[in-house]
Amino acid sequence: MSTLIFFLTFLVAGAFADNKTVPVSVFYESLCSDSIKFFTTKLIPTFTDKNFNFYTISPKVDLIPFGKANKTGDTYTCQHGPSECDGNKVHACAIKFITDQTTLLNYIGCLMNASTPGNSTLPYPDPAKICTNQTGITAQILGNITQCSTTGDGNTFVGTYANITTQFIGNHTDTFSVPFIAFNNKYDDSLSNSSRTDFRKTLCQQGGVTNNYCTDSPSGSAMLSASFALISALLFSFYAAQ
Repeated sequence: MSTLIFFLTFLVAGAFADNKTVPVSVFYESLCSDSIKFFTTKLIPTFTDKNFNFYTISPKVDLIPFGKANKTGDTYTCQHGPSECDGNKVHACAIKFITDQTTLLNYIGCLMNASTPGNSTLPYPDPAKICTNQTGITAQILGNITQCSTTGDGNTFVGTYANITTQFIGNHTDTFSVPFIAFNNKYDDSLSNSSRTDFRKTLCQQGGVTNNYCTDSPSGSAMLSASFALISALLFSFYAAQ
């Protein structure tokens, strides 16, 4: 029986062990429908998962809201129109003032859900009027984001992301697509594409982690939850009988 307990304990510990941390960067646009889909269906659900802490693989996700925009002096031209340029500024300012990673991701997701993707002629949602009930977003932080996004500070922060994007793309302008997901700050089309298909699987592979939560497929997570429930019940029964 002791051998069985050892095996079960080893299984539980091994399933959640991580081998290394992996920096993740997401290059995106605030009104890009593919960017919004990636954030709301893959990135945010991954890092807000209650069953497995994916921050053990990637402690911080760098968000770079610029994408395929163009910068000429202090003027920006965005792929989905002026509203997207305003949205990129709001996002850049949010990244500046919201220091908690999960709170930031939830706030960005809220903004994306409140916006109209594509070449919208509608103004970008006012950060002072929406998503104000997000946990961890104080009135002061909202005020800072609003002021930043309507002043030169917002342009400055977006300018920083423009430079980061340009340096990252290098001579890959023909293959760069949005969103682009990078691991270890390296340009790799295949990893970015696989992330858009199954982000959790790609992230776990880069981190050397193997467990059934390492998939965007709901069935994989459900299977692991059921397995761990059974293991927990067996362990509890064993120790209760001692």
